[in-house]
Amino acid sequence: MPRNLLFAPCQIALVDGATTGLSIVNIIESVGVRTFPAVMQDVSIVTMWRRHEDEAESQMVQKITLEDPDHRVVLSAETPFIFERIGHRTINRLSITFPGPGPYELCLYITRAGADFPEHPVTRFPIVVQQAPTLQVA
Repeated sequence: MPRNLLFAPCQIALVDGATTGLSIVNIIESVGVRTFPAVMQDVSIVTMWRRHEDEAESQMVQKITLEDPDHRVVLSAETPFIFERIGHRTINRLSITFPGPGPYELCLYITRAGADFPEHPVTRFPIVVQQAPTLQVA
C-alpha cells in the first residue's frame, strides 16, 4: 500500500497554478461552537500519498471517515484516483456536522479499487469539539 505523507483538515488549501505548490491555512485541531449540532462548511481535507513501484498506474480509493466520541462514523467520503506519478495529492472539500462536544477523529483509509478497505485506518487526526462560552453583556 502507498505511504501517507500528509493528512490534515484545514480551512483553506491552495494550489499555485504555476508551481503546483500547496499552501495549507488554519489547520483544524479544535473547534468551539455555541450550539449543537454544529456544521462546519467547506472544510478542506488534504492528503498526500507516495506510491511504491508496483503501484504505478494503480487505481486506488481513499476513504475519509469522522468518528464521534462514541466511535460512531458520522461522515464518510470516498475518492477514487489513479497513481499517474510517484506522488498523489487529494483535497476533499466537505461539510462536517458535529452532533455534540467531545473528541472526534478523522480516519484515513486506502485500498486498490475493487478491494475492501482495511479494518484499521492508515492514520488518524484528532479534533476536539468544545462548547464555546456564550457572551454576556453587563
